[in-house]
Order: sequence, then structure tokens, then C-alpha cells
Amino acid sequence: TGFPPGPISCPSIEGIDAVLNAEKHDYLFFAAKPDFSGSHNFSRTLAEHNRFAASYQKELDKRKIFK
Repeated sequence: TGFPPGPISCPSIEGIDAVLNAEKHDYLFFAAKPDFSGSHNFSRTLAEHNRFAASYQKELDKRKIFK
């Protein structure tokens, strides 16, 4: 019971490098793509994000996937 004696998770060198050398961008939001590809649409504005989110929600409704 409880926590293990060692680290729970240790990031990889690649993971640390990705954080330290992150790509510069001005995206503030993201929403899953409605094609269920596992990819996302990235947005600079809330209005743009809301359009992407609505299209994803529409696809969820079409497939009868509810909360």
C-alpha cells in the first residue's frame, strides 16, 4: 500500500529536451479533430477554437457519444 520506494516516473532525455527546446508559437487553444484521427486543431483566437470545438462536438453528437 502507498507509493513505491523509487521514482514513479522518470522523463526521458527526449522529453526533457522537448521542454527545454520547445517550438515557439502563438497558439492558445486546441481541440480534437472531428475525424477521430487523434490529431488536434490549434487556434490563436477563442472564436477560431470555438468553431473547431463545435465541429468536434457535432461529430460526437452524430456518433451518439455523450458525456
